[in-house]
Amino acid sequence: TRIPSTTTKSVDTRPRHAATRNGRTKAAPADKAKAGGSGKAKASDPAEKLRVLLHEPKSALTKLDMSDVINADTWNALSSASHARLVSLFPPTAFRGFQLSLDPTHPFRRWQDEQHVRTPPSSRPPSPSFPSRLQDLDLGCFKDGHFLSAMQTFQDHLYTGWMTDAHKEMVEFYKSGIENGTLHASWKDEAWEGDELDEEDVVAAAPAAARAQMPASKVRTGAPKELRLLDLVKRHIVQAGDVLVYRRHFVQAGITIEKDVLIEVVRPKSLVVLLPSGTTSSLPAHILAHGSDMNVDGESLRSAEITSPSHLESTILDLDGRVERGQRPNSNAWKSLVVWRWREDGFEAGEKRGGREKRNTLFYLRSCSYYDI
Repeated sequence: TRIPSTTTKSVDTRPRHAATRNGRTKAAPADKAKAGGSGKAKASDPAEKLRVLLHEPKSALTKLDMSDVINADTWNALSSASHARLVSLFPPTAFRGFQLSLDPTHPFRRWQDEQHVRTPPSSRPPSPSFPSRLQDLDLGCFKDGHFLSAMQTFQDHLYTGWMTDAHKEMVEFYKSGIENGTLHASWKDEAWEGDELDEEDVVAAAPAAARAQMPASKVRTGAPKELRLLDLVKRHIVQAGDVLVYRRHFVQAGITIEKDVLIEVVRPKSLVVLLPSGTTSSLPAHILAHGSDMNVDGESLRSAEITSPSHLESTILDLDGRVERGQRPNSNAWKSLVVWRWREDGFEAGEKRGGREKRNTLFYLRSCSYYDI
């Protein structure tokens, strides 16, 4: 039998090159990195590394315990120049010898002045300030609960992307939108009234069988909505000569529309009203006085026949013309109309609206009318 050879092959430690089909050699990965390293050069830029470390969610700081990064030992490892630059960032409570005191504008300080001797504001000492002296820095502040919580909050903001430039631009966009009125919260009163159902709406829309099982208090709550405007006329809650004052703020348009409406004639199934044309809000004084001539001036007054508060609101907005029908959110017109009426004793409350006095909204008067039955 032949004995197997025990000789070993020599190991070639020279760089290897892969041969291509056309006989040329292809550089090894190390040579390739040297040839085209523009991407890695950008990644190795110190400024770019610092930006990723402090602003991007992929930062290595999101996976570390921040107390291992910022503590008394790492502070002592910094140079004197770094200490001089960073010491001003510490709060006054981080220095030994700090004594808590109240600012002169604090309410308790003003109460002390009133109990003893009132000190003129000009002679009061300025707000207390504590010098940031490096030798007085208490290194125990790195273990303070407030400091540890602040580091964790920074880490959370970094991980969620709140430190990125894109997020900062989005925040500035919303800030400017809120300031100039182009953005508003959709849960404000105007949108809520159009999107949400209150208890009265739920009760009124419930079937008769379901309403029979409801408590008497809830069933009675929805009943005022069954009263119409003409029902209030029959009960003399609304009558000829009254002035209905309309006022509503439109958030998206950024305007408030106000208009006075005079009830001229009460008919069996409708009301004839007079209202100023265009964007004018007030009626002429000679129309509002006792025994006045209500001849309609075609230029300044308009006459309309309405059957409900929502019908009247649509008429008012059509005459005003500043809010198109597509921009009018749903709302309860009963809450936007206030009744003004002359006193029964003939006393005029003032010059406003011909001496009439304010009663309340149609919404409130309708509820009172139902419960007074």
